[in-house]
Amino acid sequence: MARVTFQDEQGQNLARYKMTLVEGSTDTYDLTRMATITQHGTPFNKEVMDQMAQLADIEDMATVDSSGYVEKSATVKDQNSITPKMIWSGTKDQYNAVEIKDPATIYFVLEDSL
Repeated sequence: MARVTFQDEQGQNLARYKMTLVEGSTDTYDLTRMATITQHGTPFNKEVMDQMAQLADIEDMATVDSSGYVEKSATVKDQNSITPKMIWSGTKDQYNAVEIKDPATIYFVLEDSL
């Protein structure tokens, strides 16, 4: 799965819009963005979102043991740390039963049982 690197949009007046009254209406307006863009950000669309890992992708990569932990071979590298993270997935009840939450673990809490 390709890694998506997100970029913020850069420029001036990024939240500024011009309102133009729609002809024949008294309360409907067209909005025209009035920002000056110096660098476009990552678009938010289906193509970009499809490139992101889904929970099903993670479950396909490794087997979850009875305690909810993914096998040791499945770790994720945290971009802010040199320490890899373990992956845990389970129901809310299973998550609540974990007495001590490990900061080196990423927890995926599911609505349904595994």
